[in-house]
Formats: sequence, C-alpha cells, structure tokens
Amino acid sequence: MSEDYRKKVRESIIDQIELWEKEKAEKLSKKEEKKGYHPFVTISREYGCGGYETAVALAGKLSVGGKTWAAYDRLVIDGIMKDMGLSRKIAETLTTAAQGQMTTYFQGLFANYPPQVTVHRKVAEMIRTLAVNGFVVIVGRGGAFVMRDLPRGFHVRLVAPLEWRVERISRLLGVKTKEAERTIAEKSGERDGFYREYLKFDTADPVNFDIVINNARYDAREAAEIIAGGMAARKLI
Repeated sequence: MSEDYRKKVRESIIDQIELWEKEKAEKLSKKEEKKGYHPFVTISREYGCGGYETAVALAGKLSVGGKTWAAYDRLVIDGIMKDMGLSRKIAETLTTAAQGQMTTYFQGLFANYPPQVTVHRKVAEMIRTLAVNGFVVIVGRGGAFVMRDLPRGFHVRLVAPLEWRVERISRLLGVKTKEAERTIAEKSGERDGFYREYLKFDTADPVNFDIVINNARYDAREAAEIIAGGMAARKLI
C-alpha cells in the first residue's frame, strides 16, 4: 500500500468518524438506541478472488445522497488497529449503551472458544463497531460470522474456478502456476479451516450469505452492481 493511498484511506476514515460522531450526538439527544441501524456489507471470498477491488467499487457506487461509504480490508483494518488515536476515535463513536451491548455480545460469543479464537477478539470488536456505525464494506476478517445477528447487514461470498484464481495470483504475484496453486491451497486451508474448526462457520455454505457471485464472470464494477441490486431488493439502500 503506497503512502499516498494510505493517506487517502485515512482521510476517508476520518470523514466517516466525523459522520458517526454527529449521528451519535443526534442519537443521544433523541435517546435513540437502535442496534445496527445503518446498512453495511461484508465480503467473504475464496482466496484469489478480488474482494477489495469489488469493495472499493461498491463503496463508490453507494456513496450517494450525502452518505460516504468506505471499504475496509485486512491492510486497512490492521492499520487502524496500529493507530491508537484512530482506534480510540472509532471506539468512541458508539454510545455508552451500544458499548455495553458490544461487551455483552462478545462475552457470550467467545465464552466457550479456545485461545486461538479469543486472540482475534480485538479485530472482531473493531469490525463490529464499524458495522454498527454503518456505511462500510468489510472484506474478510470473519465479518459474516461476527455480524450475522445485525439486521441491516448484507453478506456476500465471492467464488471463482480454481484455474481462474491460479492465473490471477500467478499474474499478481509474478510467480509460476505451481507456486500460485500451492499458495492458494495453503491460504485457503488456513482461512477456511480456522472458521470451520473454531467458529463452526462454513464459509463454503451459501446459506450463510445473502448472495454468492462468480468472480470469473463479472469484473469489480459489475459485481458491485449486482450487490447493490440485492441490497435494494432487501430495502437496505
């Protein structure tokens, strides 16, 4: 991620924080405590699919009518987690009641899970805070599992034939086909195995998502159009 891109991402996050802080003040003045009031999207994907590209295209399409949407992937979220000032500001966008709901939720969610899972709690808390505030597209990080109870979420799964993903990874990483195949097998096993073994959540099961898209058939812009159409059908936008 280039320095210019990091700067743009940080600026978009700060813009969203300002919006969330304003809405927090409005909620407090109206004593309004609706859980998961605003829409959000999670994108889960098979390794090798272009999840972030689709997220960026979708955020751009949905940023209309004065609402700014932003895309968050692992690099962006990890950057927020390392920036203590930014992390604190995001955490403070929740009202006291919402923070209490968050604590109760995660105490129950992680109560019976082993240490391998509980170490991910901070990331889970961050992405759930983003989702509760709304107008975000979250790529990966177990978003579909962590936010599955929030009523305004739209959960997407991106898939593609192995051959397509191998060609894409080979091209992006500049490696030979065999190495791309090994990378996909290793990353897929680590990621999907973790969710199945520890969270009892099958990322390959389509019933866990609102829509499943074959990334080999549509580019990022077209996939964003499909997702937005599904959200409109659900009256989320």
